[in-house]
Amino acid sequence: MMPYAFALPLLLPLVAFAGDDAGDNPVFKQLVREGIAVDSRSVKLPEPALAPTADAKRQTEVVHRIASKKHNYDDFVRKSPVAPFALELNTVGDDSAERGQTVDLWFVAYGKLDDLSSNELFRQIVAGGESKNQRDEPQDLSDDALRRRGLKVESSDDRQESYYRMDASVLDKVRVAGIAHGVVTRGRNHILAASLLDPRFADDQDFPNQWRPIHRDTSGKTSLGKPHSYAGLGGYCQAVELHEPRGALFIECHLVIDEPHGWFNGANLLRSKLPIVMQDNVRTLRRKLAR
Repeated sequence: MMPYAFALPLLLPLVAFAGDDAGDNPVFKQLVREGIAVDSRSVKLPEPALAPTADAKRQTEVVHRIASKKHNYDDFVRKSPVAPFALELNTVGDDSAERGQTVDLWFVAYGKLDDLSSNELFRQIVAGGESKNQRDEPQDLSDDALRRRGLKVESSDDRQESYYRMDASVLDKVRVAGIAHGVVTRGRNHILAASLLDPRFADDQDFPNQWRPIHRDTSGKTSLGKPHSYAGLGGYCQAVELHEPRGALFIECHLVIDEPHGWFNGANLLRSKLPIVMQDNVRTLRRKLAR
């Protein structure tokens, strides 16, 4: 997962989702109502710009508003892998201390909602085109491991819950590992996938949430440095079928990434690299849906 283009405005209440499928997504509700701790702050994610219950007129208004941030509407909804997208990055905290990055992404893709498998939406945006030899595939915790920690998953046809081990590099300089709690809910015309590095595993004996620097010697061989506790990573992605243009999906992702000073020794690498990573991830997802 995430060369952390996972990376992904503080909010209004979830009025738009009262009675909607998002009500059965506790990870999503935690992200927008309680937020993620970054240093001494609680950073809340914004609710989606587009409610799944919106009619055709309202859908068009929302997409026009998002497109107008930087682009022409017709170009924004163009059926092409290289059509533009809207991206906003903001830094939380002081550059001289621990800080975080918020990522807000909106774009249009063409394809069928059913072609987005349970975790494909979130994992594609946060992991993108990273090849399997560059990352470890997330592995769900066993029923026994969950039981020993007093946890359980509740899944159904329209709701998939998991606790999975993530292990990923950040710009080939830092390795982040831990247990994420993910919930994917789907309705008649949308999918909502939310994931959060679970703070209950902060000091877990077997799967602690932590980051380690990646050292590289003169020959290019890598090794991992001392582990450090880590928290403050999560986000959600939502895909909604549009009435117009025909066959279009409006996709948005909102992420928070805690960025300890020790990751890059104060250099602004993450913020400078995220636009390129997000561009690649969006184009890859569009191509997959087109196939």
